[in-house]
Amino acid sequence: CIRDSALPTPERRLNSPSVKRDMEKLLSLQSKDAQLADVKAKLDSVPREIAEKRAGISAAEKECDAAKAELEEAEKLRGQMRSQRRELEEKVFKYKNQLLEVKKNDDYVAINAEIDRLVKRASEMEEEELETLFDIDSKRERLESVEAAAKRQIEAIEEEISAINAAKTSIEADFAEAKENVRAAREDVPPEFLAAYDKLKASKIAFPLAARVEGSLCTGCFLKVSGELLDALKNSDGPVFCEQCGRIIFL
Repeated sequence: CIRDSALPTPERRLNSPSVKRDMEKLLSLQSKDAQLADVKAKLDSVPREIAEKRAGISAAEKECDAAKAELEEAEKLRGQMRSQRRELEEKVFKYKNQLLEVKKNDDYVAINAEIDRLVKRASEMEEEELETLFDIDSKRERLESVEAAAKRQIEAIEEEISAINAAKTSIEADFAEAKENVRAAREDVPPEFLAAYDKLKASKIAFPLAARVEGSLCTGCFLKVSGELLDALKNSDGPVFCEQCGRIIFL
C-alpha cells in the first residue's frame, strides 16, 4: 500500500502546497460523490414511498370490501330465513285446508298438533329474522362509516402521492446537477489519485474513501496507523493507504 519509491523532491511532498491541492481536489470529489449518493438514494426511494402509499389505499379498499361482504352475507341470510319461514307458512295453510277434509279424530289431532308446531317455529323464525334485520341495519351503518373514512383516507393519500411525484421532479433535477458536479470534479483530480479513488469506490468500501488521520488514528476505520505510515504521509507525493481498511489517508 505504501509507495516504496525513493523519496520525491521536496516540492512534491504531501505537505507541499501542490500535493495539498491535489488532496483538496480529491476531497472535493468525495464530497460531491457523497452528495450524489444522497440524492440518488432519495430518487431511488420514490417508487418505494409511492408503493407504501398505494398499500394504504389498498388496505382502505379491502376494509370497505370486508364491510360490504358482511352486509351482503347478512342480507343473504335474511333472504334464506324469509324463504324458509314462507315455506312453513305455506305448509300451515295446506294443513289447515286438510283439516276440512279430515274425518278421523286422531288424524285431526295429529294435523292440528303439526300446525301448532309449524306456527310456533314460524313465529320463532320471524323473531330471528327481525334480529337479522337489526344486524343488517348495523352493518349498513358500519359500511357507510367505513366508506366515508376510506374516501377521506384515499383522497389524503392521493394528495401525498401527488406531492411525492412533484418532489421527484425536483430530485431528478438535483440528481442531474450532482452528476455534473461529480463529472467536473473528476476532471480536476490528478490521475494517480483518481485511479486510487475509483479502485476503492469499486470495492464498495463505505464513505469516506479518503480519510483524515487524527493523532495516529485513521478516521475511516478508527484503527491506529503505524509510525512508518505516518512518515510516508509526510513524504509521499501520491496516495497513501491505511494499513487496516485500505482507504486513502491524509494528515
